[in-house]
Amino acid sequence: MTSESVTQKHSWNGDAASAHQAESLSSEERELLSEVVRAVRSIRFGSVGLTIHEGKLVEIQKVEKIRRKNST
Repeated sequence: MTSESVTQKHSWNGDAASAHQAESLSSEERELLSEVVRAVRSIRFGSVGLTIHEGKLVEIQKVEKIRRKNST
């Protein structure tokens, strides 16, 4: 059994198509999106990962890195 990892980088530019897509989200989708945004906003350095099972978001993972300044 092999697993394949794909990383894609997307940037949101706030265009009209994106605004239309946001309007067509269900209330549950808007709530989930808000949780992802809260996770992203709450860290300075790190990553936010999403786990999807059968097309549904089931887990949001937040990994925060703490950068230490040299005190020497």
